[in-house]
Amino acid sequence: MTNKKQNPPQSPQTFEVFAHQAKNQKSTPQITHEFQIYHEGAEDLSDVDDIFSQAPMDPDILLKMHKDQPSPPKQVPQKLERIDPNQAHPKSFDLQKKINANVNHVHSIENESSQKLIDIHANESVNEAEDEEEDDESEDEEILFENTEEIALSKFYSLSLFWLTFGLTLYIAYQTAIAYVGFKIEHFQVVGQEKIDEQELLTFLKLKANTENFFKFDLEKVEDELKKHPWIGEYQVSKHFPNTVKIEIKEKKTKGVALLDSLMAIDENGMPFVAITPKERKELPIISGLPKSLFDHPDTKMIGQLLMKKAIYVHSLYEKSNLKKYKKLSDIYISQTGRIELMLDHTRVSLGNDHFKQRIQYLEKILSYLAHQDSDVSYILLSEDLNRAIIQESAFDVKSEINQNQSTDAPKN
Repeated sequence: MTNKKQNPPQSPQTFEVFAHQAKNQKSTPQITHEFQIYHEGAEDLSDVDDIFSQAPMDPDILLKMHKDQPSPPKQVPQKLERIDPNQAHPKSFDLQKKINANVNHVHSIENESSQKLIDIHANESVNEAEDEEEDDESEDEEILFENTEEIALSKFYSLSLFWLTFGLTLYIAYQTAIAYVGFKIEHFQVVGQEKIDEQELLTFLKLKANTENFFKFDLEKVEDELKKHPWIGEYQVSKHFPNTVKIEIKEKKTKGVALLDSLMAIDENGMPFVAITPKERKELPIISGLPKSLFDHPDTKMIGQLLMKKAIYVHSLYEKSNLKKYKKLSDIYISQTGRIELMLDHTRVSLGNDHFKQRIQYLEKILSYLAHQDSDVSYILLSEDLNRAIIQESAFDVKSEINQNQSTDAPKN
């Protein structure tokens, strides 16, 4: 067990020794122990044969022998040397065969690894070449695109400059033509006026013949001024070549006169639109009872218009009835709740706040009866159900009747 070489060899070799348990054991695991075998440059394997001939088969003893073995210098062999099988000891032939197989396997793995590395490097080189080609193509495309874009921009700027110069030339020629050739407006024709005087309207619009250029004349400016005129409801302005401007208007119709802060003309929509004088009122009744603030505020403006249209509607019913034969309508009072009272000469009539057409017809019957009785009244109150009315005679008629009765009862001489 102690027969070992005393002097370590210069070139150590590593072998694997496989020891097996006895056949009578239940399990036969394979156990591998590594030994360092030294030889002095000789190519025979007599030492290996001695080791194998003296090596016990017990794994524990082999492990102890391995621990007692003096450790050789720690050098990594650069290459595994093959041992000639002819010179090997017969007992170590199987071991050497395994060693050679392992060496061949290692070399084959190295060769495969080297070939794989070569393939990897080759693939990387191919990929790098392809990437470089793609990069070159991309750079070429970018350069081509930039050149194309520069050419397109250059053409665009050239065309823009050309058309800008051409348009500027035409504009200058146009301005020169209309400035020196003439085309003055000689006629302003006003159509549709009734109350409005034509010359007063042209003065209001600040228009004068032979002062405006036909092509430069601003129609929108004239229309904006027409909006400000209180009597004009609808309008249209047009130019007629070579020297005429036509102004078509439609005047507002006065449907009533309202007593607000002053006398105001009321249009068909129930909206006060212009202040008038008592002389301009003519035969229209005066509508009272509504404050001017009702038409000034946007939230109450519509309510004021509706109430005013109700009063105008009652006036239209009066005009269509026979009430005009008996009494003249001078005033219409309307409260903010919609209740209406009429002033017929010096007779005050409380008409109510609804069913105005039926109430006007009922009032017509009452006045017809009073006319046949040759009686005058100061106040008439119509009931809600239109079945009765409260009539108050005037003080003048009562006094006349009393005097007449006294003269009848006086004694005769």
